[in-house]
Formats: sequence, C-alpha cells, structure tokens
Amino acid sequence: MFCCIVGVAHASKAAMKKIQANAFQKLGSTIVALAEEEGIRGFYAGILPNMLQVLPNAALSYFAYETFKRLLEVPD
Repeated sequence: MFCCIVGVAHASKAAMKKIQANAFQKLGSTIVALAEEEGIRGFYAGILPNMLQVLPNAALSYFAYETFKRLLEVPD
C-alpha cells in the first residue's frame, strides 16, 4: 500500500513539473500530453531514487511504532 501511495504522488509530481516548465497550461492537458509523448513510463520516471529515499524512513517509523506499542501494552 505504501508503494502505491508513493507511486501516485510521484506521478502527480511529474505532471506538475511539466506545468511549472511552462510546457502546458492546464493539468488535464498536461496529463494527456505526458501520456501520449512518454507513455505510462513518463509518469514514473525517476521513482526508484525517490523510493530508496522514503522506504528506510517508513520502515524505521513502522518498527518504532510496533516496538513501543508492544512495550507500553497494558495487561488486562
């Protein structure tokens, strides 16, 4: 699920970069043009470095949450 969220966020960033570069004016036309020019891969170009940056933090947060949840558990 986490990878799906990062993937969607990365795809929207790709479209926004095109808008900021003044290549297009509207989000809808940008998405269509990006899909036509570069295909679906255009939305996810460069996602691997982003995943390598985000995953260690997510793993550490999950580990800390589970550890403290177990340590602070109140017996019935």
